[in-house]
Amino acid sequence: MFSYNVIGAGAIGGYYGGRLAQAGREVHFLARSDAQYMKEHGLKVDSVKGNFELPNISVYERPEQLPRTDVVLISLKTTANKHLKEMLSPIVKPGT
Repeated sequence: MFSYNVIGAGAIGGYYGGRLAQAGREVHFLARSDAQYMKEHGLKVDSVKGNFELPNISVYERPEQLPRTDVVLISLKTTANKHLKEMLSPIVKPGT
């Protein structure tokens, strides 16, 4: 089974990463400014497809803290694209 890193845990990353975690997948979130809040309160998603909460999620503040995973879901604002190469370097592995 694949493991996932979600870079950017806002509306898009939170939703899709949350759905993956809800389905039992191994998901790790990078949520720099909101990481501490998410560690304490988990992830809450309000959606027209159904609301859900994940009280215990794996969340990190810095890319180098994330484990290397099979799939990386990138959901950054475009203004952060210039940092993408340095963010991906420590978390990809052969075959990612």
